[in-house]
Amino acid sequence: MGSLHRQRNKTLSFDKLRMRVLNEKVALVRGKVGAQGSHMDIHVYILRCSDGSYYVGLTKAGLDKRMAEHHSGTFEGYTSKRLPVTLVWNQHYLVLTQAIECERRLKGWRREKKEALIRGDYRLLPALSRTAKSRSPKTQPSS
Repeated sequence: MGSLHRQRNKTLSFDKLRMRVLNEKVALVRGKVGAQGSHMDIHVYILRCSDGSYYVGLTKAGLDKRMAEHHSGTFEGYTSKRLPVTLVWNQHYLVLTQAIECERRLKGWRREKKEALIRGDYRLLPALSRTAKSRSPKTQPSS
């Protein structure tokens, strides 16, 4: 009887967990996170700085607010020394972990690949990935 009771409790626990996950998914779809129902305004973005370089960032506070912070130089850092900056690309996310993954991926891209993304030239992205991997190593001088 004890093992049947434990099995039943496991099933109930699994059902509760499944319902919690389902409720969280519904909240994410509606743009709400957690019990407070707070709206997550997550964006990954690329800025073109005054020196022509690119800055990749992520914000949970809303894109308009973060852009104002960049333009005013609120935080010391990369963009505060390269003003003005221009927003050239952004993507909205509902799931923070997906946004973080995207930001990390973009930060690892070469300039040419970022520029293809900014232009919306998505067909070039795979080729630009392969080019970096297929470059031949520099030849060593013979002695």
